[in-house]
Amino acid sequence: APGRDGVRGELGIPEDAPVVGSVANFKAAKDHATLLRAAALLRQTIPSVRLVLVGQGPLEAETRRLAGELGLDATVVFAGFRTDATRLMAAFDAFALSSTYEGLPIALIEAMATGCPAVVTRVGGTPEVVADGVQGFLVPPRDPAALAAGLTRLLGDPALRAGMGAAAADRAQDFDIRKAVRRMEQVYAGLYAHDTWRMS
Repeated sequence: APGRDGVRGELGIPEDAPVVGSVANFKAAKDHATLLRAAALLRQTIPSVRLVLVGQGPLEAETRRLAGELGLDATVVFAGFRTDATRLMAAFDAFALSSTYEGLPIALIEAMATGCPAVVTRVGGTPEVVADGVQGFLVPPRDPAALAAGLTRLLGDPALRAGMGAAAADRAQDFDIRKAVRRMEQVYAGLYAHDTWRMS
């Protein structure tokens, strides 16, 4: 889409720059340090790359400091908390998660739903969402070189990226979040109705 819905202009990113995005709060389990180190490696092969970090949290100042130490001030965009995260995701060329721990990563599924292929750590629920080499790549946690290698492959190969992006969008439909939320609401409503009936 031209201008990717204005997202790039808004974030001060050149239209032709490859964009890797991550949506994760700044907490230890998300291991942003590994992602930043991967970005530093990625920049050696793709100098124009931008890394967009969406989120907030206790380790944000520390993460900003590390970005500066790694010389990534012009590469990393701290987008803060966004209510329109999915609009931003649609402008990403690749989605990355460097977590050392994950449950079922909702942000990953939402990014895939926009047709964004992913490079994510093989932890928690991520292997249930991404099949390595199909919707993206699975890499070991705390391994910046592996994360950078996966992203380099995706960004350097438009055909691969398009194929994996389409597979990602398909896969995301298996995890209809809204359906799951509705189901939980029904369960809670049922429990609540049962309790009030029992108490009366």
